Amino acid sequence: MPVKKIAIACQGGGTHAAFTWGVLTEILETKKAWDAEPGDGSRFEISAISGTSAGALCALATWYGLAPNTADPGCGAVDKAIERLNFLWTTFAATTPIEAWLNMTMGKLLEMKEKGVPLPTSNPYGPAGEIALTGLSMLGARPEFISFPALLDA
Repeated sequence: MPVKKIAIACQGGGTHAAFTWGVLTEILETKKAWDAEPGDGSRFEISAISGTSAGALCALATWYGLAPNTADPGCGAVDKAIERLNFLWTTFAATTPIEAWLNMTMGKLLEMKEKGVPLPTSNPYGPAGEIALTGLSMLGARPEFISFPALLDA
């Protein structure tokens, strides 16, 4: 029986993407089981995976684990894809006091905006954005979540 090819689109948005984490894990566990013991010959290959926002993070973590990588010999396997997904979602949550405060503050600001309260706009690329990132760093936000070079080193 020919191997079926599937493409996966991952939805963005925090809770939707957290749900996607579980769905992707189940798909990957099923693939692992079917590859090990095809039974009736049913097998599938993930030929493409994409997403938006936090769904794109799920897609990236999955693909990183599935794609062969000479710099990381564990890659190219379903287990590595599951491990990367788990790592993403278990480390992505606000854990430091400043991250928890910022998460709560942003949530409250969004609630206010939904109720029609006029709020000033901000530009993350302007001077205020630079000051905010510097302040977050000084207050203890994890560098791998506010600095792209630090993310590459994580």
